[in-house]
Amino acid sequence: MFSKLTHPLFLVLLLTLANSGWAAMNPNPSDGATDVPLIASLSWSSFFEVQYDVYFGTDMEAVAAAHRLSPEYRGRQWDTTYDPDFLTPGTTYYWRIDDVSGELIFPGPVWSFTTESMSFTMATNPNPHDHATDVPPDAIISWTAAPGAYAHDVYFGTDPEAISEASKDSPEYRGRQEAEFNAYDPGPLQPSRSYYWRIDAVVDMGMYYVVYVGFTWDFTTASGDESLVFAQMDFDLDGMIYTDTEWGAVDFSFVGQEPIMYFNLAVNGTWQVQNIPVLSIEGVDVEQTMTYHFDLGTDRGINVDGLNYDYVFTPDIIDTMPARSIPATVVEREVVFSPGAIETEIVSMSLVSAKPLIGGAAKTPTKYAHKDFPNQECDANECSPTAVSNSLKFLNKKWSLGIKDDKLTIDEMKKATNWGEKKIGGKVVGTGCWIDPDSGRPAGERNAWWEDKKKYMKDNKYPITTRKITDLAKIVDEIKDGQDVELQGDWHTAAIVGITDLGGGKFSIDVAHDTEQGKAGGTKTETITYDPNTKEFSGSPGFFDGSSFRYAVVECPSYYVLDGFESYLPGEILVSWTDGMSVSTDPDLPSNGTGSKVDLSTVTVHGGEQSMAFEYRNGQEWPEGFYSETGRTFETPQDWTRPGMEALSLWFHGNPENDPEQMYVALQDSGGRTWVVYNDNPFALQGDDWQPWSVGLQQFTDAGLDLGSIGTTYIGVGTRGETTTPGGTGVVHFDDIVLCTPTCLAEHAPLGDVNLDCVVDFADVATVANSWLATMPLACPSCTADKKCRYTLNAISWVNCFGDWTGPELDLDAKCVANRCLNTSDCDPTIIYKEYEDPNNPSCYMKLTWKLDDCTETLVERDCNKPFK
Repeated sequence: MFSKLTHPLFLVLLLTLANSGWAAMNPNPSDGATDVPLIASLSWSSFFEVQYDVYFGTDMEAVAAAHRLSPEYRGRQWDTTYDPDFLTPGTTYYWRIDDVSGELIFPGPVWSFTTESMSFTMATNPNPHDHATDVPPDAIISWTAAPGAYAHDVYFGTDPEAISEASKDSPEYRGRQEAEFNAYDPGPLQPSRSYYWRIDAVVDMGMYYVVYVGFTWDFTTASGDESLVFAQMDFDLDGMIYTDTEWGAVDFSFVGQEPIMYFNLAVNGTWQVQNIPVLSIEGVDVEQTMTYHFDLGTDRGINVDGLNYDYVFTPDIIDTMPARSIPATVVEREVVFSPGAIETEIVSMSLVSAKPLIGGAAKTPTKYAHKDFPNQECDANECSPTAVSNSLKFLNKKWSLGIKDDKLTIDEMKKATNWGEKKIGGKVVGTGCWIDPDSGRPAGERNAWWEDKKKYMKDNKYPITTRKITDLAKIVDEIKDGQDVELQGDWHTAAIVGITDLGGGKFSIDVAHDTEQGKAGGTKTETITYDPNTKEFSGSPGFFDGSSFRYAVVECPSYYVLDGFESYLPGEILVSWTDGMSVSTDPDLPSNGTGSKVDLSTVTVHGGEQSMAFEYRNGQEWPEGFYSETGRTFETPQDWTRPGMEALSLWFHGNPENDPEQMYVALQDSGGRTWVVYNDNPFALQGDDWQPWSVGLQQFTDAGLDLGSIGTTYIGVGTRGETTTPGGTGVVHFDDIVLCTPTCLAEHAPLGDVNLDCVVDFADVATVANSWLATMPLACPSCTADKKCRYTLNAISWVNCFGDWTGPELDLDAKCVANRCLNTSDCDPTIIYKEYEDPNNPSCYMKLTWKLDDCTETLVERDCNKPFK
């Protein structure tokens, strides 16, 4: 027997026919065919039954030269058909079929065909036309139907890349419409915004539909309620008068929008404000005004009463300068500004020349609502105390700090910044924030009014911390956290109300300040930019233009509110705080499987008007066990590593009828790690008054939790995870859950936290001991009055607080003030007794016993950092 494919006579015949051009033949589509359908299948015939190597592509030379390692190679097969899948409209394809017999390969000719034109399956004639501008916000888009289309798929949105890549599962998909309905109403459109759309043609092929992807078109809507007011600037800069300057100003009023917008302004044919990010600082749908400065294009001293302009307000960066010519009237604007003192000299500034303000694409846009940021109009050279008092007003309102109104005036704030007259040679040369060379400020500090303010805050026990930072990038995080940040240049201070990272160390900064000192004007919000190459600001004449960045002052309350329960409407608390027993038909609010029931309370409230009412029922075994818990999962993991935040504090209010149970707080980070901290006093929930409880965050860090990524906070009653022992029932209210700094407010301090550091430990005992031993007569039999007695605190007991407990020894020093016994009825000069009553809870007191060890001239160091519990 023999194979016909390998028999010598067959091979001779096959070789002869191949050389005669009789290899693969009869291509379908025929060679050179046009208008080939996009779902065509390729076929051919051969004189003999052999295998075939298939080559296919759009490059004729590549197909002709292709081999089995080339990208055009599509495989070896016995069939005389090949399906190339869907083809591209209006495209010429090339293909080649090689006969294969054993190890012999006979290359075939290169054939070609061209698919049907794309106009056959593409929607055309978009309306509005591609790249159209000034499109009405109520526009309806339409198109000419694709010939032969059964229907059209509509895609519409504001992201060109998303539109071009969208599928029917994308949010940009707006539905399928029959071909005769070749229009779509997108609804009300936002003004001055670019929109993108795509129409895909759907062709009915009988057994299935074929979808032909259309072009991505775009248009920009007309401006909406924006308005522009132009002015020419006159300046009084510390007594130097500049009139009819080349500095122009435009007050741009607009309605706040959700996306980051970009403002572009051309004046008299020159691009003056280019792609500056506009943050809707005062909120979405709120009318607000930003001020931008620009070059009028004239020499100084020439009065300008009119100009031509065009502007574009869009969420997209534009590359082409606005080109319309809209006439506008120019009004006069006078500004008085005194830069103040730097060391012992008065700064007399020269007005720098105006130049275009250039921004760029936002890298890390940050919004900071300041619509309630107050403004106290100030006299010349009073910007610093105004910044101080405005900061206090803002923080007082935002955080309910309780500062009295009479402490928020400029005159009062002058005390905080060492304000006063400055004399040179006995002559008063001005008023301002003068630096006392003996004040102990860091070397090189100039005009460091914030140092005085920091001391003023501390001395008056305002719950505000003040920090100085010199890294602009860090300001972004401070603004995100809602802090009050004040920007200090060479000669001006202003509040930062928005900041945008433009990349490469460049920032666009929105500042709010009184730009018309001594005149009624109110807070102005304007944009400046920082260039890392020059290390200077630009964009605000006489205030920051040409000024270097010195530092920023960050002011924030000494606590950070996690939840005060004020923002919830009735029934809404379950959206954030889960429970185990509330009946809900909403599948998004499932039970947490514990014995808790959570609701809002407007009766038992610690701060504000609402609190959380938490019912615990631990006597019945719920799916999770005999405990009750509520938890809040944050949409974005919380960063609890803010500077100085060291304790989680909350207020709770019990009831004498409650069954004794222990409270607990648990944290879970985004990695799923969880740690629980218990309140050891099971009778705390029976207290018929509001009580604070603080938990040191270090305990969670020591347990391995990532405080920089907290995902869920839990509050519970009972033993978390208890499944065998039933517990009690009761109702407790929770309110004002905050993160505390080391210096806690008294109302947020835990029981026994004498020194207000948020944690009860030996430092509290030391505070009590020092304050008492310094004022009471002591027994120092072997000491003279100028020496120190070394007493050892060898017994500490808390009664009715955390349970009776006796702690280890703690060394304390006390100065001998008298050589006599404290208690004449028990005259033991080497033993001192003291009971300390907690002012927050009279039933709670601390019993202290000291024993005299020796008397020495050497002070004994105290170890006050050991944990008390």
